Amino acid sequence: MKKITIGSQNNNIEIDSEDIKNIIESFDGVGEVKNVSDSISEDIMVFNIILNSDYVEDLLGSQIEDLDYSSEDENQAILYEQAEYISDALVDNIREFLESRYKIDNCHGAYDIYRASLEQGIGLTLTLSFGQVKHGRLYKLASNINDRHEKLN
Repeated sequence: MKKITIGSQNNNIEIDSEDIKNIIESFDGVGEVKNVSDSISEDIMVFNIILNSDYVEDLLGSQIEDLDYSSEDENQAILYEQAEYISDALVDNIREFLESRYKIDNCHGAYDIYRASLEQGIGLTLTLSFGQVKHGRLYKLASNINDRHEKLN
């Protein structure tokens, strides 16, 4: 668990990574969230998120039928592209919720997808910063965490 103190509209507040984890778990389609914020030393929160396969299938609807007629490489490319759209929307919704809840206007988030599968769902690493670190650095961190995870498995 990690706690970060940030400036809100009226005063300083403390944000707890376990609270953020619980918030993320409340979003539609989120099947599992692991708080791995302690894996980095910076004032950044990090979460491994899995969007469940039923949710992904519901969102993709008729596009899934089109996958049956494509090659495996085309299927993976299409699925990954759709996973990016789904993940973009999720991260935007999380950021908006956090900004509203904590009355802040400088929440930054980035993600890196490590799995896009109809059977296993979408897996992504989300990095969040509250003003200190911008998108480019957050994305690089998420990507590096995924690279380390792949080497261990």
